[in-house]
Amino acid sequence: MFRSFNSKSTEGETSLFIDIGADRVAASLIHLPKGGKPFELYSEEAHISLRFEGETKDALAIVAGTLEEVLAKVQTEGLPILREQGLMSHGKLAVYTVNCFFSSPWFVSQTRSIKIHNDKPIPLTRPMLDKIVASERQSFNANVRNGTYAQNFKENVVVVEAKTMDVTLNGYRLNNPFGKPANDIVITLYLSVVGDALVQTIKQTIGNVLSYGRIMFHTAPLVLQAAVRELPHATSDFLIMDMSGETTDIIISKKDSIVETVTMPIGTMFFVRKVSKLMNVSPQLALSYLRMAAQEKLDDAMYAKVCGHMKNVSKEWVSLFHDALRQASAEVLIPRTIFLVTEADFATILADVLSGDELEQLILSGEKFRIETLDADDVRDFYGHHAPLIRDPLRILESYFINKLKSL
Repeated sequence: MFRSFNSKSTEGETSLFIDIGADRVAASLIHLPKGGKPFELYSEEAHISLRFEGETKDALAIVAGTLEEVLAKVQTEGLPILREQGLMSHGKLAVYTVNCFFSSPWFVSQTRSIKIHNDKPIPLTRPMLDKIVASERQSFNANVRNGTYAQNFKENVVVVEAKTMDVTLNGYRLNNPFGKPANDIVITLYLSVVGDALVQTIKQTIGNVLSYGRIMFHTAPLVLQAAVRELPHATSDFLIMDMSGETTDIIISKKDSIVETVTMPIGTMFFVRKVSKLMNVSPQLALSYLRMAAQEKLDDAMYAKVCGHMKNVSKEWVSLFHDALRQASAEVLIPRTIFLVTEADFATILADVLSGDELEQLILSGEKFRIETLDADDVRDFYGHHAPLIRDPLRILESYFINKLKSL
């Protein structure tokens, strides 16, 4: 699928965005105008069927084959659009920067809180912070390789993100903490790792199809949290549910920092398979029924039947959601506001499920969750209005995140 635009300015950079998830591989050409808002020129995706049992040879082969298929279309259909618009300005390179985004189950992340106490006040310096971050990167890498998640990865792992989320001095948050003396320093870090075998597979696959200058890797929790907190209706504390076909990433954000991430090994296909079995129909037909029910396009009898099955399935899903949130630290209070990132019809279904009375006990105040569904219209201020709309909200948030990084 391609987009055209009528912008007179070609200043900026066009980046190749790649998404690697549990059930799809996608590639997009996103233009990042200098001083402007990003917009999409071309996108292509392919779905994959993968029962993730670690970074196996078969899993890597599926990702590589699917990515090569998608990139072949970028080469034959997407790059000509760049030439037509005068946006190929990197010499022999097709694009200069590739931004690759991982969703579950391809990464492991953790938020760490480093507490430093000194009897005498000392100033926090940039070299001191850099040394702490380097030490935590090394420690996290070793813990993943030798701990519970070691079975997920074929060989070594690569730390792709080590983001300082927050720094407090004597209990106070400061925009610029450097050079100010304090007895107590608390540094909150978000760290993520990806298997080195997967990283090398992606680099090699891209290089086999397209020439590029550099590649940067990112994970869904950091991208989503950084973008969602910029929404005008976002609160300081919120929870994000990023639901794909086979997995759901839960990101808990407090005071603009990620404090916990949890992954549920089920996604939208959980509802599809359950309803398919209860109705004795194919998964494809069950999916169609669910979408039509969300849009209220079924006759009364069929609507009542589908909703009845969904009520039973929802009870099981709520129990699994409870279990997932129990994995979070006991010290973390669950925020009342939930941002849903998933396809529109399932956002409608989930909003109904999450608004039920069964989940009130998860919130300290006993109130119901406040559900915010994120579709393209909700994040329309994040992309250029002169271009046709990017309909994938995740891609919009990714492009906003990268554009913001470039401006720092």
